[in-house]
Amino acid sequence: MSESASIWIFNPHPRTYQDVKSNLQKYTAIILVFSGLAVYVFVLPESHRQFLETLSGRIPSFPLIGLGIFGAVFWLLGWILICGFEIHDKFYDRHVTKWRRYYDLDFILPALVRPFAQKLDKRFFDEAGDHKYEFMKPFYHFVGDVDPKIGKNFIVRFYESITKYWITQINEILLFFLLLLTFAYYFVYRSFALPLEDIVIAEIVIVALLVTNRAFVLTARRAVRLKTADEIEEILVKFPNELEEQLKGLHAKFNLKYE
Repeated sequence: MSESASIWIFNPHPRTYQDVKSNLQKYTAIILVFSGLAVYVFVLPESHRQFLETLSGRIPSFPLIGLGIFGAVFWLLGWILICGFEIHDKFYDRHVTKWRRYYDLDFILPALVRPFAQKLDKRFFDEAGDHKYEFMKPFYHFVGDVDPKIGKNFIVRFYESITKYWITQINEILLFFLLLLTFAYYFVYRSFALPLEDIVIAEIVIVALLVTNRAFVLTARRAVRLKTADEIEEILVKFPNELEEQLKGLHAKFNLKYE
């Protein structure tokens, strides 16, 4: 694959969060196609496969047009899940793993305010837990997409790492869904004589993939942590006064005492 084709499919150096979401949307669409094929071959009972084959047979010039239609459907579904619902962040992370909340409050914020720790109000981190969005603004003031203060290379390297992490979360969501789907097909469609051994094998494969993906999750999180630490260090070295003004503003807004 040429470099231009690779860039057309995935942006290897995302510069904004929109670039990240675009990569994730494309990845989700592709992985949904392969997952759908796997379900079709290994999980669906014969009668359901025959129904899909009959349905596809009604599409003129199948398989070319039919494949194009199914591809467009998966592409749209990927867009809805990632760009519409942001299922990786606003749903899965916020309500299931909650990694990002703890990452913000337990790592980013303490590291960011480290040089000013003696001046912070004793209630600073308590208030941060109740108003995380507001207390993270000083950080995003320097690393935001609109007008970043730090070098763009720091942001690009962070987005490269966070993309890999979000991919592991998409994998996890999909694998959990497939795990439930295979159980459902066995118990709901037992009358179709779906072999139990086929379901057991499918479940073992999915669990093995989940365990493998979990190892990638931990590796990706470590990489994100390192890139974030680089961003914070850049802020502390180049913009200490501006950062302190941001912190003073936070204290004033929440009636905290900055010494």
